[in-house]
Formats: sequence, structure tokens, C-alpha cells
Amino acid sequence: MTLAPLVRLRKISKAFPGVQALKQVDFDLRTGEVHALVGMNGAGKSTLVKILAGLYTPDSGQIYWRGQPVCIRNPRQARELGIAYIPQELMLVPKMSVAHNLLLNQEPKLKWLPFILDERALRRKAQIILANLGVNCPLDIPVNCLSVATQQMIAIAIALHQQSQVLIMDEPTASLARSDILKLFRIIHQLKDSGQAVIYISHRLEEIFQVADRVTVLRDGVVQGTFATDEIDTSYILRLMVGHRLASSAPYSTISTSSVEALAVKGLTRRGMYEDIEFKVHHGEILGIFGHVGAGKTELLRGIFGADPIDAGEIRVGGVPVRIDSPVTAIRLGMGFLTEDRKGQGLILSMGIADNIALANLDTLSKWGLVDFRRRNALAWNFIRKLNITPPSLNRWVKFLSGGNQQKVILARWLSRSCQILLLDEPTKGIDVRTKAELYELMIDLARGGAALIVASSDLSELMRICNRILVMKEGRLTAHFLRDEATEEEILSYAI
Repeated sequence: MTLAPLVRLRKISKAFPGVQALKQVDFDLRTGEVHALVGMNGAGKSTLVKILAGLYTPDSGQIYWRGQPVCIRNPRQARELGIAYIPQELMLVPKMSVAHNLLLNQEPKLKWLPFILDERALRRKAQIILANLGVNCPLDIPVNCLSVATQQMIAIAIALHQQSQVLIMDEPTASLARSDILKLFRIIHQLKDSGQAVIYISHRLEEIFQVADRVTVLRDGVVQGTFATDEIDTSYILRLMVGHRLASSAPYSTISTSSVEALAVKGLTRRGMYEDIEFKVHHGEILGIFGHVGAGKTELLRGIFGADPIDAGEIRVGGVPVRIDSPVTAIRLGMGFLTEDRKGQGLILSMGIADNIALANLDTLSKWGLVDFRRRNALAWNFIRKLNITPPSLNRWVKFLSGGNQQKVILARWLSRSCQILLLDEPTKGIDVRTKAELYELMIDLARGGAALIVASSDLSELMRICNRILVMKEGRLTAHFLRDEATEEEILSYAI
């Protein structure tokens, strides 16, 4: 392996409103190397690679490419240098064919009619691109008809066809089966052998030792160290990742739970997503579910709420077995769901605050099919004031609100319906520190008022602050169950990797 640095990042800093994402970060990548980047949620991993990929610009610091200082202002400049970014959410055109995705913006044209696509040449070139990677799949079907694993291979093929020297892979195995992971690892080793370099981000630490030459640990935007993988072990990486928490992240006082069962699931299964899940949550309790991306947390909550079908298992509400075949049924049973994708699934962005709050209450706010706007406005104003939603406006489109205020609008929708069981999926994702604290206080108050909350999060420190109990999920299964005061973050994390 050549030791000459291909890429160097020196003293890179980046801040967002309320958050210092990176602080004086040094990082380098050698030709023919796989360099892993690890850290807890919010450590700054994605911010760092997005700077290298031209998606963000650093506030300070310098990037060097083959020893020369460069300024990467946009993704096109990154691609021209030879840097390809493969995000966890793959940037493919879903309804376009495999062949057209592989050669997007590089489609061959007929020589005598240069404005007409040469379909035969397109297919021939696409076949060669896939063959070079050892991928065999139909060229004519839309990529959204392929498995996630095959889509991942298509994204890698595109990057290699662009003659990329650096591939950035962000959680590439999060949604892959074991057989597909092994296939991906073989491809990464082929890339190394051909002289390409890979930045590999993963929460699964066992993968780091299978595929990486070196590992850099980030915590709170600061590099904790860079090590050869044969000189370090998992327990030491965990200690560096967790570190010592600040006083501001001390847990809230313990909430007294009742003995009254609010929700219970037994043997809950959806094939390929989660299997044989069993737990109970009581009124007045906050139950945390911790797991990394792809662990099955989101799919589990969607199954409980009736948004996705379940294949087996039992759900009880208030001790009574129920069949939840749709969100409408869940809502009638007193359940509310704050989805991880608040913009895509939780809100109607081009509607006002009042309309979004009222969505779950149209049955009580309407008469003869017409909404009583006076009652709707009174309901909305009550929760705008109670939750401190800003700006305090009934008709302000929610797409113009901050992430924290968007979350408050969704919570207001369920609180206005007096839901006693709340499923919260990554409730503080993308929210600044101050608004996080407000939401924590709100969740605590709801539990003290008798509501049962299930909070799924990949932010372990968050769950340690607010939850009575924490369940751990890995690859669709529950692997551990802790009372908050019984375990350390390091111990809990060890069951999720």
C-alpha cells in the first residue's frame, strides 16, 4: 500500500446554528487504503465527508489533493477531482432504468443524429460497467425495482465509471443482508488492490476490523485519535466514542411509573425487518429503543401504528388484544406517531400550522362535512401557546418553520387528541440544542401526566437522559434490556454493534 497521502484535511471547522459540528479536524487518506470514520450520532462524521464531497464548505481549514491546496465549492468540483460520495440514501433516479442511471448525463448519441440517444450503445456500455464490478442485473428495469443491495452496487459502479479515486461510503451495510455485506467487502478489497481509496463510515464496529486499514474516532466534532486497525480493539474505540459526558447532559430525575399496562407486544414479526419482538410499556413511563441505522426501530414503530403490515404477533392496548390494520385504528385506540421523516410523512408542508394540528381531529371539528374554523383556530392557538410554537401564526406554512417547531406541530396534533400512547421516532433529529431541551421537558411532562411514550433513537445519550428503561435492537432483534440506572453508555452500545 502506498503511504503517500492522496487527501489531507487540516484544521477543518464547521458550525451550524447552535451546533459546532467540527472543531479543528485533521484527517488524511492514502492511496489504496480503506480509512474508517466512526463516532456516535452527531459526532461530525457526515459533516466531514460532505465537506470533502463539496456539499458543505468549511468555516476554516484547508483541503489538500495530492499535496496541492484545493477549494471544493460544490459536488461537481469534487467529482472532477475524483471524489465520489455514496450516501446512505442513494442518489439514484428511482424510475429510470439501470442503464440510464449508469450513464446519466453521459448517454451516447447516434453519430448521424447527435440529438438522439443510441440505445444499443447505451446498453453495451452499461453492461461493460457492471461486468467490471461483477454485478449481474437487468439493464432495462427501474432501479427502484431492485433490492437495496443491488442499488448499492449500481451506485458504486457509477462512481467507478466516473474514474473516482476516492469513494466515500456512508453506512453502506445498514440495509444489507449478510451475504450482500460479504459481496460488498469483496468489492472494497478489489478497489484497494486497484489503487482506489475508500472512506468507510459505519456504526457496526466489527466491520471496521474486517475491511479497514485505519480508523479515526470522532466525538462531538473533535478527533479522538487515528489508529491502525491491528493496533486497537473494539472496547478502546467504544471508550473513545463515548468519552465523558458534560454536566448539561445529566439525566432528568426518575419518572414514577404506574403499574397499569398501556401497550404490550408479543412475538411481533415482519419478515426481513424485525422478528419476535416482545415488550411492555406502562402509563407514566418513557421506554427507549436504541439501535443504529438499519436496526429495525422505525419499521417496528410503523408496524405497531398500523402504517405497515405485520406478519405475526400480538398487540395489546390497555391489556386487551387488538388488531391494528391501519393508522386510523391506532388513532382510535389513543395512539399517536411522530415519524422520523417529518417532512415527507408527518406534515403537509404547504399547509398552515392550524391545518396541520387539526388533521387528526377533523372528525370532532367538522359537522356535515364542513370544518368549524372557529373551533379549529381555538384548538390550534391553545397548543401554539402551550408548546411555544414560533412564529405564533395559524396560517404560516409549516415548511417555513424550523425543525424543532415542525416537531412541536406534530406533537400538538396528537396532544390535541389526548393520545395516551405516543410513538416517537428520532424526535430530536436535526434539531438545535435549545429546542432539544424543550422537547425533553415536554416528553417528561407528558409522562408525568400519565402518557406512555416509546422513543426510538440512535442517540444513546438522549435516551439515557429521559427514559426509565432502554431496549437495544440490532438487525431486527431485541438484544438487551436495561433500567436506565443499571448500565453505562459503553455497555449498552456493545449490544448494538
